[in-house]
Amino acid sequence: MAGTDRRDAIAEAVLELVSHGGARALSHGAIDTHLGLPRGSSSYYFRTRTHLISAAADRLIERSRAQFSALATTLPRAPTARQAAEAIAGYADHLATRRVDEVRARFALAPEVDDPSVHQRLTRTFFSPGAAAALCEALGHPDPAASARGLLAYLEGVTAQAALGVPDARADVVLLERLLTPPDPH
Repeated sequence: MAGTDRRDAIAEAVLELVSHGGARALSHGAIDTHLGLPRGSSSYYFRTRTHLISAAADRLIERSRAQFSALATTLPRAPTARQAAEAIAGYADHLATRRVDEVRARFALAPEVDDPSVHQRLTRTFFSPGAAAALCEALGHPDPAASARGLLAYLEGVTAQAALGVPDARADVVLLERLLTPPDPH
């Protein structure tokens, strides 16, 4: 296994171990065992627990960006609030169903991080405040940053419910459309 492949495998192992065993399941030894690597292999690539979490965060960001970029290509250049709501609901539902183990891993790892930059990246693995604010601005919100915070708070709630195993934890298109529709100025 080449160095880059091994790094990727270790980042994936962090997510797998933590999604099923919680943050307490994360150790270099557990990763080495999980991957069938000689003892000390994972610590050669990622010296500390924070480095392991950082690698996992980068993996989640990479996967989320790829998924969201693919989704964005299906939208018109200037989507309506309804079109954006449908796309975002599809993305959130994908997180809540097909990527729920990653969601669980993220929630388990977030309290474990001491490094502010790693913590910030980890908390932004699934949703981008900048992209949300840009969308709200394009839709005509008078305060795009505030609107984006409300949108992201709702989406984080949906993913948290999914991670907790709440049945039918899904994004509601009608509610998302309301969040994305700018207030009437009159």
